[in-house]
Amino acid sequence: WNGMQVPHYSYRGLTAEPLKLRGVKSFEQEAVYEFENIWLENTLTVKNGQLKLAGCAVRKLIVSDPEKDVPVLDAKSSLIKTIEVARGMIQLEYCTVLEVILAEVILISDCILLKKIRKDRVDMDPPERGCIRYSRFEPQVFNVGLDPEDEQLLVNQGSCTFERANFINLTFGEPGCGVLWANTSEAIKYGAEDGGEMGAYHDDLMILKQDAVMDKLIDFLPVGFEAVLISDVSLNCIPPQKQS
Repeated sequence: WNGMQVPHYSYRGLTAEPLKLRGVKSFEQEAVYEFENIWLENTLTVKNGQLKLAGCAVRKLIVSDPEKDVPVLDAKSSLIKTIEVARGMIQLEYCTVLEVILAEVILISDCILLKKIRKDRVDMDPPERGCIRYSRFEPQVFNVGLDPEDEQLLVNQGSCTFERANFINLTFGEPGCGVLWANTSEAIKYGAEDGGEMGAYHDDLMILKQDAVMDKLIDFLPVGFEAVLISDVSLNCIPPQKQS
């Protein structure tokens, strides 16, 4: 990693749903730490090296490595509440971030970000450089560059949106957290680079599956009838257990 020979530790949940791990996790050895199909209920801290996520849910991420030329956090298809990488570079693809993002350099694509992006904890200054594309984020003033050779932030305004995202739930750890309602803006439902939905559930094709149901219903409805899809949040609840 980054031109150095370092250990590589890989943790993968072998369950159908992300494997839930409780408690605070902290790693100090310089290494690449890779998590896949894991639900980290509490804080995950990496002091040195790189953290890679795929198909994960994490309450809070802290990566302290100050590297700005390669990502110290590389996350894909993950739901994250808070990211603190105040001195380094992050790379996010198909992620939903519910709360604060602190990072000095950002590479963000096909994501849903619900809070403004900050460089550090001290003030509201945005990241100094990087790129944002095909993503939903909160309106803020960036130091935007026009030339890729400039050491500035590049924001592809034509592919991004500020429109509000409607979620079934925004409480981390509860069923439906980060899942888009069917009535969410089309700029978010179909705003990813490949025409799918932005955010953590892109690979699950949830919006496209809802559209497929509607298309099928239209084929069988009498003339003059219109199908409406209404999400039932009670389906997130565990059915009552029979008392013996």
